[in-house]
Amino acid sequence: MTNGTSIHGAQIGFATRLALVLAVFAVIALATGASAQAHKNQSALKTDPLPKFVARYVKNKLGVSGVTRARYSRYHTARLRKSYGKAPTQVIADFNGDGKRDWAGLVRTKGGVLNLVVVYSKGQQYRHVYLQRNICRCDNSIGVSVHLQKPGRLKEFPKGNNKPKFVRLRRPGIEFVYFERSSVVFYWKQTKFVSLWTSD
Repeated sequence: MTNGTSIHGAQIGFATRLALVLAVFAVIALATGASAQAHKNQSALKTDPLPKFVARYVKNKLGVSGVTRARYSRYHTARLRKSYGKAPTQVIADFNGDGKRDWAGLVRTKGGVLNLVVVYSKGQQYRHVYLQRNICRCDNSIGVSVHLQKPGRLKEFPKGNNKPKFVRLRRPGIEFVYFERSSVVFYWKQTKFVSLWTSD
């Protein structure tokens, strides 16, 4: 009787473990299928290589890498490819007006987090400022883009009942766009970069 109960208990234990293993495999299969479907609905665009001074700077000073390939939804991939032919993740211009090239673009941390950073000349050296942090993780559709804002008159998106203000850019700026959501322009003012939200 004791032996029979022991064998029966062992059989139940084995059946439970088998069911648990099968359930785990089912969950893995579903997750894999969902991931494959998500990637099927996304596509990647390449961008231009980073300038040498930028690639060295972000690697040695920041411990990150520039984004030279970005994954978007199929809809945004088609639009970006038609408009730019590549992923708009970086811009190059003289942002602070000292006659030297500066750079702004997306960088990826070792943990996969994207940030927007500007690397600008200061005398004989380069410095950096993080303009936007923790944008998203690079394994997802990023849903953002970086563009060159030409000099000229800009209108701020009004906040509440406040009247919008206007700013005249004397030098190029950095436009950062959140798809279907908002956009902000970063520009050099006197001794630092400031922001102006242009849509919300």
